[in-house]
This record gives sequence, C-alpha cells and structure tokens, in this order.
Amino acid sequence: MMIDVRKAAIIGCGFVGASIAFSLMQRGLYSELVLIDSDREKAAGEAMDLSHGLPYAASMQIYAGTYDDTADCSMVILAAGASQKPGETRLDLIGRNTAILRRILPELTGRGFQGILLVVSNPVDVLTYAAWRLSGLPAGQVFGSGTVLDTARLKYLLGQELGVDSRNVHAAILGEHGDSELAVWSSANISSIDLDRFCQLRGRPDRAGLDRIYREVRDSAYEIIRRKGATYYGIAMAVARIAECIVRDERAMLPVSVLLQGQYGLDGLCLSIPAIVGRNGVESVLEIPLDPGERQALLDSAARLKAVIRDAGLDPASDPPEECAGPPCGSRSAPGGRSYHHSAVLLLVILILRGAGLLLEPGLGTAPQLAQLIPIGDHSTHRSRSRQRQGHDLQHKTRNFHRWNLLHLLRLSIVS
Repeated sequence: MMIDVRKAAIIGCGFVGASIAFSLMQRGLYSELVLIDSDREKAAGEAMDLSHGLPYAASMQIYAGTYDDTADCSMVILAAGASQKPGETRLDLIGRNTAILRRILPELTGRGFQGILLVVSNPVDVLTYAAWRLSGLPAGQVFGSGTVLDTARLKYLLGQELGVDSRNVHAAILGEHGDSELAVWSSANISSIDLDRFCQLRGRPDRAGLDRIYREVRDSAYEIIRRKGATYYGIAMAVARIAECIVRDERAMLPVSVLLQGQYGLDGLCLSIPAIVGRNGVESVLEIPLDPGERQALLDSAARLKAVIRDAGLDPASDPPEECAGPPCGSRSAPGGRSYHHSAVLLLVILILRGAGLLLEPGLGTAPQLAQLIPIGDHSTHRSRSRQRQGHDLQHKTRNFHRWNLLHLLRLSIVS
C-alpha cells in the first residue's frame, strides 16, 4: 500500500496523546490524523473536541479509527501506556508498558505498516529498543522522543538564567531520558559564543549554578507531577517539532532516542544522542565530541539502561531459539551424517536441480517466488521473527517445502 505522507496516527489518547494531537493540529502538518485508543469512546470524544476547533486551524480530518487505518500512515506516534505516578521513576513503568507495547506492535505489523514509528511512552529509551526489535522495521524508522524535551527545558532555564532568548541557547541533554541523563556543557554556546565565556560576560552563572540548572532539568518531571499529576504540554510540543522535521524534510539535528551501532563504543540499546531527522526518519547518528567526564557519564547512563534491558528480557541473549521443524535449529541433519547448516545452501541446490528438471514443485510458485520465501544470508533475527508473526501460514508452507525437497533429495540419493 502507498504511504500517505500527510497522514499520521496517534495510539493512546490520554493526556499526552491528546496534547500531541492538539499540537499537531495547530501546526497544520497533516491532512489526516487518526486517534486510536483501547477506549474507543475516549478517542471519539477527543476527535470531536479537536475537530470543533478546525475552523480556526488548517484544514484536515481528525477522527477516531482502528489499526486498519494505520496501514498507509507515514508516521505512527506511540503514546499508549501507564503514566508516571508521584514517587515513580520512568524505569518503574517498564513492566506495564512493555506488555502494552507487545500487544500493539503485532496490530501494526500485521497490517503492513511501513512508516515511521515514533515512541513517546516511558521509559522511552527501553521501549524504543523493544519496538525496534519487535517490529522488524529498519532502525532509522523506529526512534523515540528521547531527550528533545529535556533539551528544551535546558535551553529555557539557561535562557532565563542568562537573560537571553532561549532560541539563542545551543546546548543538549544526552543519554537516558531519565535520572542518568547528562548535560553537554563542553560544546554549549549562546549564538556561537562559548557558554563559559558568555557566563563571564554576563557575570552569571558559575559552575555551581550550571549544576543547579542541570538538576532542575533532570528533576522537572518529578516536580510537575507533584504539582499537577502529569506532564503533557511540553512533550506534545517536542513531538510536534520532531514531526515537523519529518514532514518538511528539514534534516534537523535533534537528540532523539536511536539505536546505537558502535557510536561511543556502544551497541545493543537505544539512547539519546544527536541525529539528523528528515523525511525518512533518522538519516544519520552523530558522535559529537564529549569531554572525558561527559563521555563517562554517557557510558554510565548506557550501562544503566543495558541492565534494565537485560532484566526485562529484551536483549538478544534472552530470546528463545527460533522455531524450526525436525532436528534442532541450525542442525538439519540428513541420513549419512551430512548436515545443511544454512538455508542458502539448500536453496541453491534446490534451484539448480529444479532448473535441470529433477525436482517437482509442491504448488508454491516459481523459483523467484521461492527465493522470497526462504530466508537467505544475514537477515537480522528481529526481521525473521516479524515475518513469523505476520505470516504463520507462509512459514508453515516454507517449512513443509524444506522437508518435502529434502526428502526428494534423499530419494535421488544425493545424500548417501
């Protein structure tokens, strides 16, 4: 199905999801916005309320829909999940929200969704990693809101402290969207003037003042939740900014939560570091310079998240072995002690023999179609599992085809 670049969906219509919908409507980025919630009446009510303001906004459709409506969406925003309560950390939500994620993703992948999946639910870094592994989508199309909001908080508070427009403040929060995040002071500047130099010119703040600002940024969510029960306006505007970069193909640099693949010597997790965001999602992940203290803080943040991922059973080492027919996976043994360890080898033999007219076809189509059915080469396990979830019937036929051809090979005395 063709992707509609002006169509998006929000899954989860609580405070955060509804605020995101309002912010997107105000920016006029989409012509069609689908609201999905387990409480269909709640989604319908939010859609009605928002739609009544459309005479004063850009022309668009906002409606309560189902997962069927996501198939052609250019972006799905995942805002479903349990909210953070007073006294809870974001990581305390992992059990409840991972379970919700596992229910939602098959609904999306089962309908052939191929757009961008933006994760907002907390803990966003862990859930982004889980969403990438479970969805089978390319890493550039699955990312989280990360520390985009934390960075906005840092810019705002620095601007207030220094008496300048926060839009002139260039600084970032990296790492976990949570208690182990870090402020990158070493490259911070005010309209190209080094932060330390600018602080000297203004006579404030000193290093202790910067540390105080960092703690205020880190603990902002706790303070807001203590006062009003939830945070939603700030994250809604942060998500709208990310969506704007995608729709307008800005290729802007944002600290979103992305899959690390060797940056800073890290992999196997998602963490917020600067990335170029455009129409195709995350187009490039940038390893910006950090001073030794910042680098160590980032490594500590990563270690904290890796432990959470492992304890939640989301790391590859915790996966059960993939299902296969006959002998254990990776050891398809034939009589005589000869093994077929790689499906590509078997495929090559089958195609050569079929080309010579030695193999019959059990109603599964032509050789090119067969090549699409049998996994070849270095496909990642998460994509394989995604295909298994999406097409159990197809997988069953493929396994039967393997067994049928292997038996036929035996009958031809290829294996003695």
